[in-house]
Amino acid sequence: MNAVDDITYSIVIPVFNAEGTLTELVSGLTDHLTPTSKGYEILLVDDCSKDSSWDIIRELAAKYSVVRGFQLMRNSGQGAATMAGLAQSRGQLVVTMDDDLQNPPYEVPRLCKFMEQHEEFDVLIGRPREKRHALWRRAGSEMVNRMSNVMFEQASSFKLTSFRVIRREVLTPLLKLNVPEPAIGALLTTLTKRLINVDVDHAPRIAGGSGYSIRQLLKLTMSKFLGFSTFPLRFLAILGVVGISVSFLLGIYILFRYFFGDIAVPGWTTLSLLLIGLSGFLFLAFGIVGEYLQQILNIARLNPTYVIRSTEEEIINDEGDSEIVYGCNTDSNKIQQ
Repeated sequence: MNAVDDITYSIVIPVFNAEGTLTELVSGLTDHLTPTSKGYEILLVDDCSKDSSWDIIRELAAKYSVVRGFQLMRNSGQGAATMAGLAQSRGQLVVTMDDDLQNPPYEVPRLCKFMEQHEEFDVLIGRPREKRHALWRRAGSEMVNRMSNVMFEQASSFKLTSFRVIRREVLTPLLKLNVPEPAIGALLTTLTKRLINVDVDHAPRIAGGSGYSIRQLLKLTMSKFLGFSTFPLRFLAILGVVGISVSFLLGIYILFRYFFGDIAVPGWTTLSLLLIGLSGFLFLAFGIVGEYLQQILNIARLNPTYVIRSTEEEIINDEGDSEIVYGCNTDSNKIQQ
């Protein structure tokens, strides 16, 4: 086993019913990572699989000193299983990837090397050159990505995937968040804006089927949008302001027609103004209440108000001489309650 201090790369893989790919996946990772001469570990987190995945993980851990296996008590979902692996990781660069070999093992050293050469980035997201999913899955992913880019203020070409490289400086505050259904990509966008897409190959699935049904994908999408973005709330508030503005302008128009005798139905003027105005106020009220609820959620899940990426300061050493000290500081200031 690699010494803890010598571990540079941690590869975290959530596993669910992957008995057909695990052996080849681990073999491929060791074949491509060993020549780098970097210390590494492979963390396999079994999300309560129904097949023999856990037995295979135990065999792999016995065969490879770099493999560490973890089994969850119950099926918790890909995000939670990934967070469990991240919490156990020890490397300075932490890779997350799928268990189905669609994220090719040979891409891992290249992505890690990219991060080592580009210290200005905190998170790397692998962007498939061509996705090898079913048509409905590709169409759904494209729609979700476009909505995500608007909500999380990313470039239109930016894509969030589960193939990532995360620096330890970002991972530490990420693990402090208290989120029941973590959408890791969305959480990362709230912690740092130093994200980059790097194009990667996306291999066809060689065994098994997708671990997600349409229902599960919809649930995950709703969790991402409603749990990690204030965009829907602010959109309601904007609708409220627009509604109030429209009701004011229509009110002037309707009153003008009323006084000139163009409205023959009694009470229509009052009813129209009330409906339009109250609708606008309701939307605005929903948006304001939603903002308060979002602040409560931020406090409950310990969202940091800031994260210090690195430090550089002058200190006085024991001999009385001054020296410049620089390094990383991942302590984050939590929201004041």
